[in-house]
Amino acid sequence: MEFLDFLNLESGARLVLTDSGGVQEETCILGVPCVTLRDNTERPETIDEGSHAFRN
Repeated sequence: MEFLDFLNLESGARLVLTDSGGVQEETCILGVPCVTLRDNTERPETIDEGSHAFRN
């Protein structure tokens, strides 16, 4: 899928589930809630902003 098409899907989502740090960052910027399906993240700023939660 093309990047802009994917961003359009993300922006219209009510919630995003991901294991991608890049997607975490994108959803944070777009204001879309995100659940990260990983034990850790390289993007701690998304936690500080409260835009997502971790699921172990």
